[in-house]
This record gives sequence, structure tokens and C-alpha cells, in this order.
Amino acid sequence: MNLDDVLVVNFATGERTVALSEYCIKKLGFKNVVSIQSDDGFYGKFLEFAKIAANSDAQCFLRTDADRLLFSGTIDLVQKWFDDKSLKCVEGRCFDFLMNKYRGATPHLFSRQAMDELNNDHSLIPDSQKPESRFIENITEDKKRGWVGIDTVTNLHDYEQHPAKVCNTIINRISRGHFHYLYDPRHVATLPPPYVKAFLHAQAYVSEHGEKTKMDYIDFPDELFDVPGYEFGPILEEDITGLYEKHLAVYNSLS
Repeated sequence: MNLDDVLVVNFATGERTVALSEYCIKKLGFKNVVSIQSDDGFYGKFLEFAKIAANSDAQCFLRTDADRLLFSGTIDLVQKWFDDKSLKCVEGRCFDFLMNKYRGATPHLFSRQAMDELNNDHSLIPDSQKPESRFIENITEDKKRGWVGIDTVTNLHDYEQHPAKVCNTIINRISRGHFHYLYDPRHVATLPPPYVKAFLHAQAYVSEHGEKTKMDYIDFPDELFDVPGYEFGPILEEDITGLYEKHLAVYNSLS
């Protein structure tokens, strides 16, 4: 396996951890990293990702998000594809801060064949609440052929995020019908108060406006989630190394 043959594509929409996520990626030894930073919805970013793949010499493509901190399990994910290049997609697991649980999750390792199929037929990915999941199902016959999931934790998800981003996450979960079984109210009550406000505002938003049909980001003002004593300012460059070490220790502590 040669990591130079892998192109990492990181989707970003102003997450607080954009620079930290990229630092984690590079600490793993990946040199070819592209960040798609825009206000475009997930669907638009994914089609841009497909164009980038078409113009790349990489053998395969690791697609991740700026709210994910990737660690050593990601190398196992990539190795799985190099061991069986007939696979179109490989998926691992994450530990989710807001859920306080493990689950199957991005990043996904896509083969060139998978991305070529999308470039030839954009209908393989719908502009919906779960575009990537539907794309994977469409190219793998509902995960029956060319897909594999590995029981390896590859990343930490939703650590160090803006409350507004948390609010968007919860609106999406409610809209997908996943909220009631993914989140334990007892755990939610222990989260930082601005996050608790984000959960409440997400539920109120859906009650007033209805469920979202797409993954487009809603730009909520930070004042909605203000709580005295809690600040979620930008992560400074001089803080990156310390935050990396902090979250690496969290990752290493997971069973």
C-alpha cells in the first residue's frame, strides 16, 4: 500500500475543526489532500468530488468531512481496499460525541470505478437527506456486491463543533427519522449547555418549518446558542497540536 496513491477529499462548510481535521489527515501520512470548502449542499460537493476524481491520477479516494478527526484506524480502512481492489466502497466506524456511541460512518474509501460510474451517471446520487448512502447502495446493489464494512473505529465525530453546526446535525437526524433511537436524552442533558440549546432549537425548527428534504446547511446566528461562560471561537493555529494530542488520547482510550 502506498498512501501516495490515495487522494483524500475533505468536505467543509465552515466547521470549527477544518484545520484540525486536515492536521489529523496529514499526521496519518496522507500527502494528497483536497478540501472542498463552500456553502454548496452535500450533493453539489459530491459532484465536485467526482470531477476532482476524474482529473486525478489516484487509484482510490478517501472522502471525509471536516467534523471528523481521523486516526490510525483509517489506515486499516485504506489497507482493506488495497487488499481487494474489486471493492467499490469500504466503510469503518466512528465514535460520535453527541450520541456517545459507536456507529458505521464516513470516511468512505471509494475506488476509481465507483467514481467513474458517478461521473457517467449523476442519477446514481440523489439530492436528498442521505445522498452518499443512496449512492453507495446504487453502486453496490444495496451493499450486496462491492461493499464491505470493517469493525474498526476510524475517527471521532462532532467533537469541538459550533453549536450552530450541532443544530444542523440534529435537524438532519430528525428529518431522516433517526433522532429518537440515536440520541439518549440522559446523555444529551450532560452536554455543554449551548449544545443542549442547539438540540432544543433543532426540534423547534422542525416543528415550525417541517423536515428538511436535503442536506443543505442552515446558517443560524451564534446568538441563538449563547450561554454565559461558554465560548466557541475559532481554533487558533497554535492550539492545533494540543487539540490533536487531546483527541488522540480520547481515540486511544476507546475499547
